[in-house]
Amino acid sequence: MNSYDQSTAWLHNSPLAPYIDAYKQHFIQESYSPKTSKAYFHYVAHFAYWMTQTNLNIHHVNETTIQEFINGCQSNCASISYTEKCMHAALIHLINILVEEGVSIYPDKKPTLVDEELQAFDDYMNHVKGLAPKTRHQYLYITERLLCEKFSTGAVVISEIMPEDVRQFINHQKELYTTFYCGV
Repeated sequence: MNSYDQSTAWLHNSPLAPYIDAYKQHFIQESYSPKTSKAYFHYVAHFAYWMTQTNLNIHHVNETTIQEFINGCQSNCASISYTEKCMHAALIHLINILVEEGVSIYPDKKPTLVDEELQAFDDYMNHVKGLAPKTRHQYLYITERLLCEKFSTGAVVISEIMPEDVRQFINHQKELYTTFYCGV
């Protein structure tokens, strides 16, 4: 059995089976590369296998269980080629899908000042500019990264964002997306 067939079998025999289509659709909608999508699918399949082996309740999938799994893979998964960052990213996407589907009891976090600013920006894009949900989502995703980089713990003061801050942010993002590959 090839690794794709094995991954598919692990997923379809796990508590994650009903959410696989939503997971795949997420990557299609967000225009992820097929290679990254395949790698993430593979990581989630390994997580599904681990969930089944450890009898992990799907309602308890959270950051802690993800870290337990990753730590275990570092010492036990000789058959899987991964970087911890890639695996973590794949599983965070899974948590987000489970939260959207109302499955995960992932603890709600208190909104940060960045979250509040993003909500105001989303309201503006929706009610004033009339932008489509997908467009707003993409703008929010990028803006969130910029704001978190600039105002990680303090108040968000838009007037403090200088052109050089934006240039540095864009260059940093460009480096991430041209040198970072999550291959299997």
